[in-house]
Amino acid sequence: MHDLSMTQALSIWSDLEAAYYGKNSFGGDTAEIYIYEAMPYDPTVASLVGVLHESERARSIAGESYDQANASLCSLFTHFSRTHEARIEVEDRELGDWLRTARYMHRVHVKVVPR
Repeated sequence: MHDLSMTQALSIWSDLEAAYYGKNSFGGDTAEIYIYEAMPYDPTVASLVGVLHESERARSIAGESYDQANASLCSLFTHFSRTHEARIEVEDRELGDWLRTARYMHRVHVKVVPR
């Protein structure tokens, strides 16, 4: 699994904290997280972004990178949830291991509610 860089993790963490306090610029208690924010730069994947929705082959080639990004986000969201005693929903679904294999390729809406 890809480990997020410090910059990536802090950027996403900041969005989660803003949502936790109801002050996220996207939607108060909801953050909009783009999947590429959790990915290392890969020229092959970058070249396929425009055709991902049109080509099964492109999705297959880029799939591992997106799977790693989804897994990294799941780990970060889970850690945030535990350290802040928060309930997190991703795309209106309670956070769980399902996110590791969800293969989101564009963005997710993440709702953060203090317990």
